[in-house]
Amino acid sequence: MGVSNRPSDSKLKDFAIHVSEIDLATGRTLTAPEVIRKSPYGLAEGSHIIKRNQYYYLFTAEGGTESGHQEWVMRSKSGPLGPWELGPRNPLWYNGIEEEVQNTGHADVFEDSTGDWWAVFLGCRPQLVNKVWRDSQLGM
Repeated sequence: MGVSNRPSDSKLKDFAIHVSEIDLATGRTLTAPEVIRKSPYGLAEGSHIIKRNQYYYLFTAEGGTESGHQEWVMRSKSGPLGPWELGPRNPLWYNGIEEEVQNTGHADVFEDSTGDWWAVFLGCRPQLVNKVWRDSQLGM
């Protein structure tokens, strides 16, 4: 069995977050992939890990790429393999179907020269039709 608890020849995709050690000079994988996050929403992707002070922070986009898409953040003192603890504000970004900006996720964060933290992430702005947000991609 592979790391995803499926036969190694399975054609199914494993929408979890995996970590492998790589050789930076060659790009070759040095360790087998290890699952560090399986989303309760069935899909976790677009991950970033940053280290700040004594914590590693794992950011993941979860819940698909349409309505329900959201950004999560977890932290670990142990290292980039976890264990991960959820913060008090999870999901970090979730804009429901009644919001002007929806389907947010795939955040990237950075600290500016004055110590303020900023984030950029994807989202969509559906059309407002008769006071109801309509997502043209879904035909709604």
